[in-house]
Order: sequence, then structure tokens, then C-alpha cells
Amino acid sequence: ILATQRLAQTGQSIDYLFQHCVQLPNVFDALNLLAGDRVFLVFYLRGITHGNEYEFAIKCPNCEATSVHLYNLNELANTIQRPRPELGIEPFRVVLPYMSECLKREVWVNVRFMRGKDIAAITNRVRFNKKLRVSSGRETSTAVTIDQTVTDNLAMVITSFGGQDYPDQVNDSFKIKALVDRMHGKDTATIRTFLRENSPGIDTTIAVVCPECSHDYKTELPITESFFRPTGKGKPGRT
Repeated sequence: ILATQRLAQTGQSIDYLFQHCVQLPNVFDALNLLAGDRVFLVFYLRGITHGNEYEFAIKCPNCEATSVHLYNLNELANTIQRPRPELGIEPFRVVLPYMSECLKREVWVNVRFMRGKDIAAITNRVRFNKKLRVSSGRETSTAVTIDQTVTDNLAMVITSFGGQDYPDQVNDSFKIKALVDRMHGKDTATIRTFLRENSPGIDTTIAVVCPECSHDYKTELPITESFFRPTGKGKPGRT
């Protein structure tokens, strides 16, 4: 499944993997799994398939030397963030500090956690935009692309907008997208912080030491083409 280029290019590899290797309750669709649960399942499947010793290659940001490192996936169990019962059920209310201050009244949005279907939509949009840029011969700076992705993500997870003196909540997706486009950075940062601190899942940030220059840095545990292969017998560096 993972070696099929067509599935890899469309971002469907993980969904097909879940269909074959994960038994979900009744007719529950894997696309409705929370993003954090999907990441957890990918690492869990790797562990029970080839063991928890995961060997990967990575380039040092300091000296640009590529080295092989070994990581025990059992360590991820120490980073699990579980749901907070006091939050209740989705959607969750997040007060916008900047807009509330400007309007002199409490203004808020209702948000939900990101799911597999959202990741699929983002993947397809990135692929479409990439094709569009290639066909038109135009290049878009990385900063603009990242900025737009963040904005689009927020528009997906915001379910409604309201506050005091708003008898009717705004729940139209186009209006919400327009709101996010005009939202102050302080307010978008508040929403992103809420989602980051409360979304269930695991933290895949790891500390790596380059064996060539001894540079100590943190990075996301990469999922490379060797992720679903048995660990080799190289000479890994320190992780």
C-alpha cells in the first residue's frame, strides 16, 4: 500500500492502511478519526509490525551531514496527551482577546479538533496549488504558502462565530473563512494555542545529536520510506 505511488501522491496511503490493518467500531470511517489518533495508530502499527526500534536518516541543520539515528517508539508513550474532561464535548468556545477588546464585549468562536478528512482536504489543496503554480509558471514563496495553510486550517475547525449582542451565530463556512482572513494575529494565535494544548495525541518532537558536529537540535520524528521496513544494522548516531 505504502509503496503504491498513486496512493502516496493523493495522500490516500494511510487511509488504505487503516482499512486493511485497523478494525474500527461498526461503520466508523477512519477519515473521522482525530488527527492525533491517526498519528498514534501509524506509529503503533509500525511497532507491532517491525518492532519499536526505528532507524531513520536525517540531515543536520548545522553541518548538513546526513546521519542514521535509532529511536525507540516506546518513548512516545510518555508524550501522550489525553482528552480533558473539563472541556466537555465539541465544539469548544474560545474567546478572541483582540476582537473582544476592540468591540468592548466578549466575542468568541466555537472550534473542533482536526480530523482525517481535514488532513485529506489540505493535502488535496496543496497538490492542486502546486500543479497550478507549475502549469502557470508562477512561484509562491514558502512563507506565503505556510501562512495560507494556517488560515485554511482555522477556517476548517471553526464551526461558528458569535458573542454578546449576536442573537444569531455565524455558521456559514464562507463567512467564517472571510472572518479568519481578517482576524488579528493575536486572535488566530489564541485559537492555535488552544488546539495545540488540548488536542489529544502524541508529541513526536525528538532531540537529536549530530555525530559529525555534535550539534544538538530538536525535530519531528520523520516518517521516511523506511518507516515500514525492518530496522537495518547500520551505525546509528545519538537520538
